[in-house]
Amino acid sequence: MDGSSQKEGSAAKASEVVELLSTTTPDLSACIGRFDKTWGGSPTKIDCSLHYVAFRDSKPDVDRLIELAHDRIINFALPQRRIEEIEARYSNPKARDAAAALMREARELFMNTKGKTKRSGEFGELLLYMLLEWILEAPIVACKMYLKTSQAMPVHGTDGIHLGFDGDQLLVYWGESKLHASLTSALDSVLESVQEHQSSVGKRVNEIRILTMNGNLDFDKLPKETREAAKGFFHPYHPNYNKVADCHACLVGFDSDLYDSVANLSHDTCDESFREKLEAKMDSIVTQIIDKTAKAGLEKVRFSYFVLPFPSVKAARERFEKVLWG
Repeated sequence: MDGSSQKEGSAAKASEVVELLSTTTPDLSACIGRFDKTWGGSPTKIDCSLHYVAFRDSKPDVDRLIELAHDRIINFALPQRRIEEIEARYSNPKARDAAAALMREARELFMNTKGKTKRSGEFGELLLYMLLEWILEAPIVACKMYLKTSQAMPVHGTDGIHLGFDGDQLLVYWGESKLHASLTSALDSVLESVQEHQSSVGKRVNEIRILTMNGNLDFDKLPKETREAAKGFFHPYHPNYNKVADCHACLVGFDSDLYDSVANLSHDTCDESFREKLEAKMDSIVTQIIDKTAKAGLEKVRFSYFVLPFPSVKAARERFEKVLWG
């Protein structure tokens, strides 16, 4: 690499790479409650945010969350170039033919488990995508659903890849989503997947290849003088490669009886009481996350956790599949 290329590398910013993408997920606060604080942090490399299914008339409105998630499947499953290709086919936008075609193609990438005992994790993957874009403002960079060669197969490797930045560092968020009946089971499954990702250099290289060759990044949108330098964030022989940091973004969803504990309260007090009860449990949840991470030998790995209790994970998953497939 010549001196001019080295100079270009110092000119490219991580923010310029992220700005090639865009988030499409709207504000989700009407259907997902959140706390304006994070847990964890120094001396660990673990940050945790706490969320819950928002209440309507003193009941957790799972149906509204699922309907909103269903509305996100196009941008979750289809890369931007494919969306633009389909939209370009139709000359009359008022006919809504493009919207119908996009929804049909996106839906057909999901596993159809209706009437089967097989369980799909795609509902959780979709929720993780939404939370990453909403909470961390980290746009999706690779639509892994689109790479599936069969509707019957799950996504292999990480559950999603998003980008963000922290100063001059480019953050690559490797997604893992686990929705289980218990927090312990969800955490164990998440950490097992992260261990596998950390131990396989080859798999990470393949994921980077997916990101650069089949993702939403269009480096041609950058000025010529910074284009190659921006690509350098993903090239192991470029100085900018040293400015890339990995973060495992993990959604852990689990059943919680706290929703039942406030079921008889009025609308005015239900949400407040639930938040107090849930926040009181968060310290023990974070302690469990930190302890299990250390036991898995991952204490030096950077994590961003989304903690999301459900009234029933099984019921939510079944409801999503019914909305998706009828």
